[in-house]
Amino acid sequence: MVGFFFGHFLQRRSQIILGRCLRDLRVELARRRRRNKRTLESLGAWEAAVAVTGEQNRRIRVGMRRQCVVDSLTNLLIHHCLLEVENDPSMRDAFQRIDAENLNLRNFADMNPPRPFPGRRRRR
Repeated sequence: MVGFFFGHFLQRRSQIILGRCLRDLRVELARRRRRNKRTLESLGAWEAAVAVTGEQNRRIRVGMRRQCVVDSLTNLLIHHCLLEVENDPSMRDAFQRIDAENLNLRNFADMNPPRPFPGRRRRR
Protein backbone atom coordinates (compact mmCIF):
# COMPACT_ATOMS: atom_id res chain seq x y z
CA MET A 1 0.00 0.00 0.00
CA VAL A 2 2.74 2.39 0.95
CA GLY A 3 4.67 1.58 -2.24
CA PHE A 4 1.54 2.18 -4.29
CA PHE A 5 1.01 5.51 -2.57
CA PHE A 6 4.56 6.68 -3.23
CA GLY A 7 4.46 5.39 -6.78
CA HIS A 8 1.23 7.27 -7.43
CA PHE A 9 2.62 10.36 -5.72
CA LEU A 10 5.87 10.28 -7.70
CA GLN A 11 4.03 9.55 -10.92
CA ARG A 12 1.74 12.50 -10.37
CA ARG A 13 4.68 14.65 -9.33
CA SER A 14 6.67 13.70 -12.43
CA GLN A 15 3.68 14.51 -14.64
CA ILE A 16 3.39 17.93 -13.01
CA ILE A 17 7.11 18.58 -13.46
CA LEU A 18 6.99 17.29 -17.04
CA GLY A 19 3.93 19.46 -17.73
CA ARG A 20 5.70 22.51 -16.35
CA CYS A 21 8.74 21.81 -18.48
CA LEU A 22 6.63 21.36 -21.59
CA ARG A 23 4.68 24.52 -20.81
CA ASP A 24 7.92 26.43 -20.23
CA LEU A 25 9.27 25.13 -23.53
CA ARG A 26 6.08 26.17 -25.35
CA VAL A 27 6.19 29.62 -23.73
CA GLU A 28 9.86 30.05 -24.66
CA LEU A 29 9.17 28.90 -28.22
CA ALA A 30 6.26 31.35 -28.54
CA ARG A 31 8.47 34.11 -27.13
CA ARG A 32 11.19 33.32 -29.67
CA ARG A 33 8.67 33.30 -32.51
CA ARG A 34 7.32 36.70 -31.44
CA ARG A 35 10.85 38.08 -31.13
CA ASN A 36 11.78 36.73 -34.58
CA LYS A 37 8.61 38.20 -36.05
CA ARG A 38 9.36 41.62 -34.56
CA THR A 39 12.94 41.37 -35.78
CA LEU A 40 11.80 40.58 -39.31
CA GLU A 41 9.30 43.45 -39.25
CA SER A 42 12.00 45.77 -37.97
CA LEU A 43 14.38 44.51 -40.64
CA GLY A 44 11.79 45.23 -43.32
CA ALA A 45 11.30 48.74 -41.97
CA TRP A 46 15.06 49.30 -41.96
CA GLU A 47 15.36 48.06 -45.54
CA ALA A 48 12.63 50.47 -46.62
CA ALA A 49 14.35 53.34 -44.78
CA VAL A 50 17.68 52.45 -46.40
CA ALA A 51 16.07 52.49 -49.84
CA VAL A 52 14.51 55.92 -49.20
CA THR A 53 17.78 57.29 -47.80
CA GLY A 54 19.74 55.94 -50.77
CA GLU A 55 17.35 57.65 -53.17
CA GLN A 56 17.65 60.93 -51.24
CA ASN A 57 21.45 60.67 -51.31
CA ARG A 58 21.39 60.05 -55.05
CA ARG A 59 19.19 63.13 -55.61
CA ILE A 60 21.47 65.25 -53.41
CA ARG A 61 24.55 64.09 -55.34
CA VAL A 62 22.89 64.93 -58.67
CA GLY A 63 21.92 68.37 -57.32
CA MET A 64 25.45 69.00 -56.09
CA ARG A 65 26.92 68.04 -59.46
CA ARG A 66 24.45 70.32 -61.21
CA GLN A 67 25.28 73.19 -58.83
CA CYS A 68 29.01 72.65 -59.43
CA VAL A 69 28.49 72.92 -63.20
CA VAL A 70 26.36 76.04 -62.78
CA ASP A 71 29.01 77.62 -60.52
CA SER A 72 31.81 76.92 -62.99
CA LEU A 73 29.77 78.35 -65.88
CA THR A 74 28.97 81.43 -63.80
CA ASN A 75 32.65 81.91 -63.01
CA LEU A 76 33.50 81.67 -66.70
CA LEU A 77 30.80 84.22 -67.56
CA ILE A 78 32.04 86.65 -64.91
CA HIS A 79 35.62 86.23 -66.09
CA HIS A 80 34.55 86.87 -69.69
CA CYS A 81 32.59 89.99 -68.69
CA LEU A 82 35.55 91.32 -66.68
CA LEU A 83 37.82 90.81 -69.66
CA GLU A 84 35.39 92.75 -71.84
CA VAL A 85 35.29 95.58 -69.29
CA GLU A 86 39.08 95.69 -69.02
CA ASN A 87 39.49 95.78 -72.79
CA ASP A 88 36.83 98.44 -73.36
CA PRO A 89 38.62 101.78 -74.04
CA SER A 90 35.93 103.94 -72.43
CA MET A 91 35.99 101.85 -69.25
CA ARG A 92 39.81 101.98 -69.18
CA ASP A 93 39.63 105.78 -69.38
CA ALA A 94 37.07 105.87 -66.56
CA PHE A 95 39.29 103.69 -64.36
CA GLN A 96 42.27 105.93 -65.08
CA ARG A 97 40.27 109.03 -64.13
CA ILE A 98 39.18 107.37 -60.86
CA ASP A 99 42.79 106.51 -60.08
CA ALA A 100 43.85 110.07 -60.93
CA GLU A 101 41.28 111.49 -58.49
CA ASN A 102 42.40 108.96 -55.88
CA LEU A 103 38.81 107.81 -55.17
CA ASN A 104 39.46 104.25 -54.15
CA LEU A 105 37.47 102.78 -51.29
CA ARG A 106 40.29 102.91 -48.75
CA ASN A 107 40.57 106.69 -49.01
CA PHE A 108 36.80 107.05 -48.98
CA ALA A 109 36.63 105.14 -45.68
CA ASP A 110 39.39 107.33 -44.23
CA MET A 111 37.49 110.48 -45.21
CA ASN A 112 34.26 109.25 -43.58
CA PRO A 113 35.17 107.26 -40.45
CA PRO A 114 32.34 105.28 -38.81
CA ARG A 115 30.65 107.14 -35.95
CA PRO A 116 29.75 105.47 -32.65
CA PHE A 117 26.15 104.59 -31.92
CA PRO A 118 24.40 107.72 -30.58
CA GLY A 119 22.17 105.87 -28.10
CA ARG A 120 22.49 106.08 -24.31
CA ARG A 121 24.92 103.78 -22.57
CA ARG A 122 23.56 101.37 -20.00
CA ARG A 123 24.70 101.62 -16.44
CA ARG A 124 25.96 98.48 -14.84
